[in-house]
Amino acid sequence: GLIFGAPPNTSGKPSKKLQAIMSIAENPIAFKHLEDVIFPKVDDRIKKLKFSHIASEKTHQVIANCRKEEAAFVYPSDFPTLSDFCFVLYHQFVPCRPPSTALSRRKTKPAKWDTL
Repeated sequence: GLIFGAPPNTSGKPSKKLQAIMSIAENPIAFKHLEDVIFPKVDDRIKKLKFSHIASEKTHQVIANCRKEEAAFVYPSDFPTLSDFCFVLYHQFVPCRPPSTALSRRKTKPAKWDTL
């Protein structure tokens, strides 16, 4: 006859994740634990994109140096609120005045750009 679906598992015991899914199918109360089994807890630092604890020594030095110096767009006090990548990236930004050729193309007077 015809067989529908996947062939039965004859290789042995199912994995822990598959066992959890099968037990939930049998017991809906266990559904609360499904998320913990399938999606294990992630370190809170990784959720916030803080990688200084697993970065190489040179990368750690770059992050530490950026935290010591003030920059135009970020301050050392901003470090806890930004990811490591964004903090280092914003630390490298420098405000600049658009060239006069770009201003003349847009018919903008340079006096309007004094705040840059």
